[in-house]
Amino acid sequence: MKLISFLKKEANWIREKGEDSDIIVSSRIRIARNLKNYPFPAKAKKDIQKKIRDEIISKIKKISYLKKSEIFLIEELTPTDKRFLVERHLISYDLAKSRNIGAVVIGDEEILSIMINEEDHLRLQGLNPGLNLFDTYNIVSVLDDELSKVLSYAYSEEFGYLTSCPTNVGTGLRASVLLHLPAIVKTNQINLLLESLTRVGMVARGFYGEGTKSLGDFFQVSNQITLGLSEREIVDKLERVVKEIIKKEREVRESFYKKEKLEVEDKIYRSYGILKYAVRLSYQELMDKISSLRMGIGLGIKLPITVESLNRIMLLSQPAHLEERLGRVLNYTEQEIERAKLVKSFL
Repeated sequence: MKLISFLKKEANWIREKGEDSDIIVSSRIRIARNLKNYPFPAKAKKDIQKKIRDEIISKIKKISYLKKSEIFLIEELTPTDKRFLVERHLISYDLAKSRNIGAVVIGDEEILSIMINEEDHLRLQGLNPGLNLFDTYNIVSVLDDELSKVLSYAYSEEFGYLTSCPTNVGTGLRASVLLHLPAIVKTNQINLLLESLTRVGMVARGFYGEGTKSLGDFFQVSNQITLGLSEREIVDKLERVVKEIIKKEREVRESFYKKEKLEVEDKIYRSYGILKYAVRLSYQELMDKISSLRMGIGLGIKLPITVESLNRIMLLSQPAHLEERLGRVLNYTEQEIERAKLVKSFL
């Protein structure tokens, strides 16, 4: 297991407290780029994929912005390693299960990372705590500029940056935030919110992004189209939409709490008791209880735990994180037992 060192240091988006961090876990900017004169990864033979990867890595090593980065070749990672990186939001499910000759470059504090030969030759990513889209965009934009000096990007004067998926053509930029929306879910308003997002060119996905389900009332909201808007316009539009969602969630929370104060407080304190004394915990149950506690903290209810500690529990209790820490593969029952032990250590 190659990634044990990552358990000894905390990612910036987990450790630091960001704006509106009781509702917004993290902000992410991802930029897709391809090299000209090469086919997209899905159409490239293995020897070409390797050539692309080697070229990109050789150029990355010369960029001062990534001096402290670590590089992992996908074929050298165990299944647990790959799931660990997915859980940490550093690679996608697609890259984890892909047979492409791929790699991931992970920068200092996990703020910056690059996937190589996923759907596109390059996927640049920036990840920060709370609502922090523009700062995150700025650091990814600098990295993109540095790479463009040493790599020849596939670009069309008519369409912009060329990408494997047509919805990424143009800027190639996806901005997203991971939101916690328990009150909107509990009052059955989530479907209306999801429909309204679609109307303004946004989309909501699950906890790990595209193709995944929501866990613990967490949703990843991002722009759907990258063509026809500038990078800053995309980021600004998402930030405005997210601020409206935050306002709505806060209003619904307060209203729900006033109407159902006893029920809300009972559920919150029961959730704390279960986490403190449970002998077994599934990840689904853990996330449900974390959802209640996060909402309680947001409502000002006094609890002996912080949002930052809940974020740490949420991250470290995932299956591959448990396996990396213990150095062995766990069956489902073992995962539940070890998860309960880990959670207790925080409470």
